[in-house]
Amino acid sequence: MKNIRMCSFILGGLLCLSTPAFALFDGDYAPVNWTATTSGDGVIDTSGAPGSISMTSNNAGGSNLNQDFTIALFANGVVEFDWDFSTNDQDGPFFDPFGYLLNTTFFQLTLDNGAVNQSGSESINVIIGDVFGFRAHSTDGIIGEATTVISKFSGPLSSGTHSLPEPSTMILLGTGLVGLAAWKRKKAA
Repeated sequence: MKNIRMCSFILGGLLCLSTPAFALFDGDYAPVNWTATTSGDGVIDTSGAPGSISMTSNNAGGSNLNQDFTIALFANGVVEFDWDFSTNDQDGPFFDPFGYLLNTTFFQLTLDNGAVNQSGSESINVIIGDVFGFRAHSTDGIIGEATTVISKFSGPLSSGTHSLPEPSTMILLGTGLVGLAAWKRKKAA
């Protein structure tokens, strides 16, 4: 009995050490479930999904044009993501800010007078029904655009949705179960 408890303890420890999976842009948060709204020549590129998406601001003229990527949230919880921003606008990041939307409010993440390359990690509390999204904004639509890559996205899952465990978790679980079965067979023999 002592050995069974020890094996259970070791297996539990291995599972705790495995890296948790991000929801990413799949399942409930697959790009097909989001609403993409573009203006000018701005682009929302989902070809990197499920790992990332990228947004490029308008550079075809016109002022105050947005690229928005939004979704109504399925549950209460926290939205988390990393972002990497880069602009080639000759006048810097001021004219092509990036941020997130919560319902109709825009929260700018880039610093107007900051570097041409900026990045960060965000964690936002949300409730079911909130409309969350990302925005690449262009104030002037000229002299260069900005591109932001959003990665490590995680959003609250609805109670009926179940994520599959990360492959490393499944491998550790399988290895632990095989080891436990072999130990039990050896002990019974």
